Formats: sequence, C-alpha cells, structure tokens
Amino acid sequence: MGSTFLPPECTSMTGMTGTSAVARIQRLAQAEPEEMAHLSWYAPHVEGYTEEQLSHLNGACYLDYAGAALFSKAQIEAASKTLLSACMANPHTSPETAALVTQARNLVLNMFGVSSDTHSLIFTSGATQALQLVGENFAWSSDSKFVYTTDCHTSAVGLRQYALRAKAAAGTISMEDVPRLADDDLQRVSNLEAKPFPAESRSANNLMILTAESNMSGARSDLSCVHGLRKSSHRWRVLLDAAKLACSPGSLDLSACPADFTVLSFYKIFGYPTGLGALIVRHDASTMLTPNSIFGGADGPQGAFGPSYFAGGTVSSISGTSGFAVARPGLTEWLERGTTNFLAAAVLPSQWRCLEALGSETLRRRHVQAVCHEAYLRMRRLQHKSGQRLCTILGHHHEKEWWLKQGPTIACTMEYADGSPLPYGVVAQKAKARGIILRTGCLCNAGGCMQNLNLVDQDVRDFFATGKVCGDDLGVIDGKHTGVVRISFGTYSTLKDVDRWMQLLEEEFLDQVAPIADSSECAICDLKAQAKRELRAKAAAAVAPVTAAAPMAPREPEKLQIHSSELILAAATPLKEGVSAARTPPSPQLAKVLQVHPTLNSNLSLSDPAQANAGDDGLVVAMKVYPVKGCGALNVKRWPLDPSTGALFLDRRWCLAAASGSSQRYRPISTKQAPLLAQVQFSLRRRGAAACKGLQGETGSACTISDLASYALVLSAPGASRELEIPLSQQDGEVLRDSKAEAVGMEGGPAEDSNDGQEAAPGSETIAEEVTKWFEEVLARPSLRLIDAEAPAGTGEPRTAKAGHFANAPSTLLLVSTASLKEFGRQCGLEAPSERFRANLEVDFHVPWVEAEWPVGSRLQVGDTEFEAAGRCIRCQAVDINPENPTTAGPSLLAALATAQAQGGAGGGGKGPTFGTLLRPNLERLGSGDPERPD
Repeated sequence: MGSTFLPPECTSMTGMTGTSAVARIQRLAQAEPEEMAHLSWYAPHVEGYTEEQLSHLNGACYLDYAGAALFSKAQIEAASKTLLSACMANPHTSPETAALVTQARNLVLNMFGVSSDTHSLIFTSGATQALQLVGENFAWSSDSKFVYTTDCHTSAVGLRQYALRAKAAAGTISMEDVPRLADDDLQRVSNLEAKPFPAESRSANNLMILTAESNMSGARSDLSCVHGLRKSSHRWRVLLDAAKLACSPGSLDLSACPADFTVLSFYKIFGYPTGLGALIVRHDASTMLTPNSIFGGADGPQGAFGPSYFAGGTVSSISGTSGFAVARPGLTEWLERGTTNFLAAAVLPSQWRCLEALGSETLRRRHVQAVCHEAYLRMRRLQHKSGQRLCTILGHHHEKEWWLKQGPTIACTMEYADGSPLPYGVVAQKAKARGIILRTGCLCNAGGCMQNLNLVDQDVRDFFATGKVCGDDLGVIDGKHTGVVRISFGTYSTLKDVDRWMQLLEEEFLDQVAPIADSSECAICDLKAQAKRELRAKAAAAVAPVTAAAPMAPREPEKLQIHSSELILAAATPLKEGVSAARTPPSPQLAKVLQVHPTLNSNLSLSDPAQANAGDDGLVVAMKVYPVKGCGALNVKRWPLDPSTGALFLDRRWCLAAASGSSQRYRPISTKQAPLLAQVQFSLRRRGAAACKGLQGETGSACTISDLASYALVLSAPGASRELEIPLSQQDGEVLRDSKAEAVGMEGGPAEDSNDGQEAAPGSETIAEEVTKWFEEVLARPSLRLIDAEAPAGTGEPRTAKAGHFANAPSTLLLVSTASLKEFGRQCGLEAPSERFRANLEVDFHVPWVEAEWPVGSRLQVGDTEFEAAGRCIRCQAVDINPENPTTAGPSLLAALATAQAQGGAGGGGKGPTFGTLLRPNLERLGSGDPERPD
C-alpha cells in the first residue's frame, strides 16, 4: 500500500490511548503500520462523552447515522434552555421571534461557507420538501433538459414528474460521467424515453440534480465539475442534494461549489430537531423559482404550469373576491409558505454549539472517518474457510485519498461460504437480536441499488410482480441480491461500535452455508414418480418408530366461537400426487397419527344463525379455495382441510410461472404482473371412468390414467376459446370423495363411492402442454408453465413464517368480515367487494373490525375445528385489480385502506395496510407436526 493511501498528518499513533480496543489495535499496528495510520485521527475522548451523554441508547449499538444523527443529553438541555428563555410567539406577530429565525438562517449559511449576501435560505420541513419546492417552481419548458445521477435518492428522482409534465427531456447519468456534461457531452445520458437526448435548445432552462454523497454507499461526487456545468453551453442549473454530505463537518463549502440550489435536513446533522430542513438558493438563480406575475397581479402569480399556489405570508396584496394577487418579491417570503417551524429554527444555534464543544470540525470529521475506515479494513479481511469473501463492499473505500472520495458509510452485500447470496433480511434480524441498529434494502435509492447490484429495469418489474415492495425484507430473488446492508457512522461513533459489528459478522455468518432450496416443476398426473415416493415412505415405515402427537400447550386467551358451514377435516390418506422435491412427504409418524385422527366432525351442520350476532360470534357465509395463485376462486359448500398443511385442501397448490430472461428459468407470476389471471374462474366436475393423458413420465412416454381421476378442475376465462379441464389425481379424488366435498355448482352433485360417469375421449396432447397453451391464450403471453406453488422458484431464501403476512404465512386460512367490508366501503366511499380481498372464509359478524382485535394466539372455533389467530394480512396492489375488468385502472382500494388506517380507522394494525385475519389450525389435533405452506 502506497503512501497516497495515508491521510494527511497520519504519521504516528500519538495520543492513541483510552480504551482496550485502541490498545489492541496499537499492538496490531506494529505489523501493519500503514493500515493502522488512519487511527491517529481517532478521538478517544468521544467514548467517555458518549457513555455520559447517550445513556438513553440503553446499550444499543447505533450504526445508522445516514438515516438520522443521534442527539446527546447536552443538546436537549441546551434546546430546552433556549425555548424556556423567552415567550416565542409566531414570527409574523413577534419581531423577537423573527430575529431568532433570522439568526438561525445566517448561522446555517455560515456553516456552509456563504452568507445572505450571495444566498437565500428557505426553511422547509426537510430535504424532501426542499426538492419539491424546486420541482414545483422551476421555470420548466418543453425545451428544457432534466438530468439526475443514477445513484440518487427517491425524493430527488421524483422531480422527473415535473419535467415530464412540462414535456421536457429527462434522463440519467452516472456520478462518474457527470463531468462530461460540463464538456457538452450528452452521449452518456440515458434518456427515459429511450431516444437520443436532444442537444438543441441550449438557451432553455436545464436542470441537473447532483448527489453530493450517496446515501447508499457513501461515495462522493467530484463537486469541482459544478463550475463547468454552469458555464457550459447548456447553462445547467445545478441542484445539489447535500442531505448526506452535510452530515460530515466541514465537507460542504458552497463558496467553492457554486450550486444553484442545495437541499439538506438538520436531523441528519444534529439529531435534533426533526421536521426542519433547508433550501439554499444562489441569488443569481432565484429567478428560476420566482413567479412570473405581472404588475398589478390581475391573474395572480404564474409559474411554469399556470397559476401558482400561494399561502399566508407569501403575497404583498390579495383580493378575496377576484383573481388579483401579488407575490412578495423576496424568494424566502415566497417559498416559506405559512408559518416557519420557528421553534425548531430557534434551537439550531444551541445544537451547533454543543457539537463544537467536542472539538473542531476537522477533528470531528476525521474521528468519524477513522472509525469507518477501521470497520472497512476489518470487514475486508473476513473470509470463509472456503476462500469466499463474506462481504462485497461498495464505494471508494479502497481508493487513493479515500478520505476525500468516501463518506463514513459502508454498504455491502454478503455471501455464504458456498458463494450464494446471504439475504439482507437475515442480517437485519440477527443485528436486531443483538441490539445493533442498521439499515437494509435499497435505502430509497433505486438507481444506486440497480447500478451497484447489476440489476436492470426488467428485474425491478419482475421483483415487484413476485411480491417485493420497498421496505420489505425480501433480500434475494432468483439468486440475485435485491438490496444491501448499510452501516454508517457519525459524531458519537466509537471503535466499540466496530467491535460489536465485527462480533456479529464473525459469530453469525462466517463459514455459514446457505439453506438448501430446490425448485422443481409440479407434475399434475405423474403417477410413476408418486408411486416411487410411496414405496420409499413404506420402506421407511417398516423401521421407523410410531409416535403420537404431543398435546397442545395450554393457552390463556379466551376461545372465540365462529359457526361454520360444513368445514371438515380430510381423511388420513396420501393427499397429493405429484409432490415436488421442495414439498416434504408425510413421515411414517405423521401417517400413524393421521390414522388416529381420521375424519373429524365430518357432518357439521349450520349453527343457529340467531346466535351469530352474539359477541364475537359470526356465521361463515362463503368458503373459497384458490387452486392456482392469482386466479379466481372455487366456491365450495363443504371442503376438507389438508392435514399436511392445515390449509384448505388444494388451496394455492399451483402457480403460473413465466420464463425469465435468456436463461429460460421459470419465475412465478402474479396478478400484479398478469392482471388477466384474475378473470380465470374455477368449477369442480365429478368425473366417471375418465381417461386422459398425463404429463410425461420419467421415461419420456406419456403417462395415461384411466378410471383413476374421479374429479377435475374446470377453468374458464373470457379470453379463452374453450374450457380447460385438469383431472385431479386418484389420491386427490379420494380425499374429495371420502370427505363428501361439495363445490358450488358442481356438476353431478356430491361424490359417491362409485364412478358412474361416461368415459371421456383421450386428448391428443399431454395435460402440461394443454395447460400451457390455454394460459398462453388467456394471458396473451408466451413461455408459461404451471408449477408447484411451494417450490421456492429460485428466490434463494428459506421459507419463513411471518405472522401477519399472508404471502409468507404457511398453514393458514384467510378470514374477512362482511361487516368490515361494508364499513370500509362506507368510510372510503368506494365499493369493497369481497373478491378483491381473496379470502378463504367470509364471515358475517354483527360488529365490524372485531376480527382486527384478536390478539395473535387467540383460540377460535369454526364449527368443531380449532384455530388460532395468526395475525393480520398485509395487503398489496393486487387488491386494486378488478376481476371484472382487470386491465382498467380505477380508484385505489389500497390507497384508501392505507389512508384510513394511517388515521386510526379501518381496523389498522401491523406493517403496511392490512385487511383480514389469518387463522392457523391446531395442527397437532390434525395430526401433523410443523408443516409449511407458502401462499
């Protein structure tokens, strides 16, 4: 390592005393002096200050300074002293309060190397509102060009909506290629409309958003190019997103970086106060944001999109009975709409003084850089015994003069010992258990995520169709990382934090291997493979001991009653034919237990409806099974539970998959990706001595079944030229026959023990080919396949049961209340049909939202079958798809639900908008151990 990797003045370890961690590193420095030189910047006194002033952390290890800085007790005491020093009235009323706000305004400008002589400062609620103000008020035209760096926060990307509204050209560019724009080179700009970026109209108002420091990786832009951008022939106006860079003391100097607009948030700098940010505007750029109002204001202030909004304090004169309004001439007065957060602004000077007490800007900045670089060096050395590195670290940590190019943030992906991706959700879970606070995911930086993880636009669309949304913990899909693990450091970070982080990595992840996950196609009628599995199970049964199920542990919650319409248990027989390798076959112990519990309460009758309105009692009025995920329901009157999963028999057993990319790997698709799926309807047909050709057998020849399939699923859809009949296996048919299952409108009525139907003529195609062609016709898309829904489909993550999320909650039924549906529709003013919420059980309750109050673990009774509440069902965009017209957008039920629950209504609870309650049966009474069923 050359000397260019050494920070200035890092020539000795003088002053490195104070902690055991420092002492240990000093000893290591004898072997690697150059790699340890950065620690001469470390300020040991911060450790003692942190122990005294941050006791409210309660032992937590805080590694999320990129999300928000921490505040000390001294800062809160100083803020309180300021607020209690005088009566602070509204600044529109009190000159004294207005003077405090002005003092804070000048302080912030001075913090960043400028003054009110050259810049205006507009207080906002944060960097996001500051960005919005620029987008709303910028002098856009159809000749304008708008470019933003790929590694850009979502709040900055949102400005493209204003550009597109003005019919301006919009595009992206990498942080490394930004200097090319200063040389009028537009070749590296990726246009959003996939056409050459226009080079003409150079006199137009063009806007460039430059990320000063990535909130994802901490990589910093070369701000020296801003001069060239502003002086180029395109005369770029530069909007600098400094929300992250401003956190590093002394790193943002607006006298050296002449950005036209700069945005930041103070909670990221001081930790307190929140809800306060700033938009800093150069005086010579202010005309880009001021309205084009004519003298006299006959039509009021005008902007790029017509009349501009104005508010209290923003106009010099206004008529309440005509269009007359004159905007205030000062930019601050025009953009600070309403009353400034004056109490938060007033305490900013006290927060600044508290940080200064720790040391100069240079000392504090270098201290944080030392901590971060030490973490980077130690993470870089972590290697599995297999030779595979644990961490792949993003950013410029490895470069010469890293202290100029890299902020105090480490973003990384992790791999298991075999090289397979380690999901960030697993890291977050382990960190939380150890009291470590960090951030995972795409961090509101989709472009940075795509760029650093080598993802393309189609990947993002496919991930969403799979069920991934921003903020979830689905860290690997189709073998690809979908986000990163980020740790970030700040003023109060110490080497002790690095020690705790490294301990987590070494003890939890080093030399760990990935859980085995297999993805295999489901064989609907592959009887040969099924026969082999049964033979293996019988062979194992000959030597395996037989044990009974353990008794159910006693529970405290009171049992609730729901009256059932003939919900029954399945007989103790092999339930499914064509089980994939991903599905666990019944063990000998399970089969024995099921024989002890054959069919339970198989002749339940409807309870007295008069009792349904008592307390939490309800009446099951509809029961639905969804054999293929995303498709419509099979409405049933009487139906078995599957003892191997606890779900309704056949529910979500299959899903449709489409070939993904050139690899032709099949990935499950949902209604979000293929809305026409919602129009596929199911019915059940009782077949007689049927005969049809099955899927290809193991030898390659077609497998013919005759007199075996007594039932068939019949699929229909508006876009189909004919119905599709899928015969069920002999085992599935026996379950339905023995349980006397009955579906609504079932041809032939309830099944009898004998088959007396007429033989159907064998088809000319295998079932698999027939199913594929039928769905390809209905969805108008190629390369489809029906697969086992339990196959992990290449996600790379183990299936986990997460209470409250139906898509990942195995062995559950979904219940919705008809009373809650009606009440939700009344609250939002929209129709809320039950079909949108895809429940298994629709229950009439007397009072809406009673099901939302059931604690997890509450015992319920459906007929004589015992269930427990397993949490609320988190909803996604699928509820906005109308099965009657799936391709037409209408009012969003999801948005209405989220809005109502954010305001405390609509039975809200859990992470995200929820509707419906998951029920998990007492699997021990069904005779099973702990099976899993992904939805």
